[in-house]
Amino acid sequence: MAAQPAGGPRRSYRLDFTKMADEAALSAGGVWTNNEQGTGGNGAPGNMTNMRVGLASDGRTRIAMATHGGINYDDSFAFVPGFGDNQFIEAVVYREPGYMPSAVHGQNHEIELLLGCSSSPGVHEWNECLFNSASGCDIIHLKGGPNDFTHIGNIEGRNRFFAHTGDLIRADKIGNEISLYLNGMLKVRYDGSDPRRVARGSGIGIGAFIRPGAVHNKFGFISVHMGTL
Repeated sequence: MAAQPAGGPRRSYRLDFTKMADEAALSAGGVWTNNEQGTGGNGAPGNMTNMRVGLASDGRTRIAMATHGGINYDDSFAFVPGFGDNQFIEAVVYREPGYMPSAVHGQNHEIELLLGCSSSPGVHEWNECLFNSASGCDIIHLKGGPNDFTHIGNIEGRNRFFAHTGDLIRADKIGNEISLYLNGMLKVRYDGSDPRRVARGSGIGIGAFIRPGAVHNKFGFISVHMGTL
């Protein structure tokens, strides 16, 4: 599925992973930048990992999920370039009922919405808006290699909730302010107080991170809708 053409100053793109064939690296016909493929002027970093499309743990639903090995910070990612400054992405969650890797010490599983993405060999920059398997959420600025990141979420919203199958998660970047929502409720926000922490790339995408003991296909994305506000 190719990205929809721009209509005036706005552009949008949708992808339903349940209708796709398996992909070892999310590409959708060359639309997405991943760790091995650059698109829209971006280069493949080569030091991260890919989001992939495959069967979820229920054995019938295709989702986008991590390939990350769980040891370092080489998160799995994929993004679509070519959007304007004010961006949004919303995604429908898949999570196996009862899946709770964070109940075991040292285990973790994050799903991530990415804004302001750009990349070149060895380098990436974006803002990551994450939910983890223990109900935590945060906003991060990443710039450089896999270990170069800064936590920036500084305004907490309503009480935290677990993201379950069918829930809608959404991230907005408007000016210097970045907000993360679950089913329409604000979870965390960055107030834009340091504009250097707001990524300016044209890409919007998804990512994921695990620790050993988490299972890739138990937590991921059913579909995405992204665009320019």
